[in-house]
Amino acid sequence: MRLIFALLFCLAAVALPARPGAQPRLTFSGSATVALSSDAPSPAIGLLDVTADIRLSHALHLEIGALEYVLRGKHPHETYAALAWNDRWRLGVIRPAYDGVLSSALVAMAPHAAFDARATHLSYATVGAMSRTDVPWGLSYSAQGANLRWGVSLHDTLRGGYRMLSGALAWSRGGWTLSAAAEGVWSSAGTWRGANLKAGAALSLPQTEVALTLFHPDANRAPDAAELSLTRHLRPRLDLGVVAHVEQGRSGDLAGLGLSYALGGASRVFATALGGTSNGSLQLGLEARF
Repeated sequence: MRLIFALLFCLAAVALPARPGAQPRLTFSGSATVALSSDAPSPAIGLLDVTADIRLSHALHLEIGALEYVLRGKHPHETYAALAWNDRWRLGVIRPAYDGVLSSALVAMAPHAAFDARATHLSYATVGAMSRTDVPWGLSYSAQGANLRWGVSLHDTLRGGYRMLSGALAWSRGGWTLSAAAEGVWSSAGTWRGANLKAGAALSLPQTEVALTLFHPDANRAPDAAELSLTRHLRPRLDLGVVAHVEQGRSGDLAGLGLSYALGGASRVFATALGGTSNGSLQLGLEARF
């Protein structure tokens, strides 16, 4: 399937040249991260979260993307390919609405730890594609106003044997952002499998951002968790980050302290020291956003 998506992408890039002065036919968005950990079975890790947007007409676009971790000997991933209408409706192998809000702070600070905690904050469909090679497809709708953005998605599977309804919203005003997401999962025969829930609040001040998120990943069969994070802007390019990730049963408790330094463009380097119920570690990485 990944080869088919790659061929579609290459054909579209060649077949859809932009006219001089016209809106670009092909644009990219997302991020790519490489990192090293002092205490992990696979010391090096890569994280790719990217979407290619191919404009077929003013309203109709083709989106091809991937969320992929790259470790030694394995590369768990989900690949997306969908038709988008007016940037609201999407049909195909779509991103679940649940993944649109409240990603773990570990993703930015400690990719190895984020991979270990993927079932805590990611959608059932995303985790299933990464661990069980499920192939979900569906229809989604999203909208955004001055203060509120929200989305819903309905999923079935070509392989995986389940159906899922997913929704998320985020409301912002006066420096505050309140977010929530929920999804319910049923077997193809209609048997209830469980729900994933998460809710959080974030406050943005002139030099500081603070966020608290609660996770209830019942459908993913992962423990409940709470995460508190703080970012302090020390210099124009230098940020200090603190994160505490606490899980029910305390098997995955983590605390981290990190520094992030912005390079030219949208790239940055980061270093994070982690401690918790397992051995402590130091994680170093480079992230490029585009």
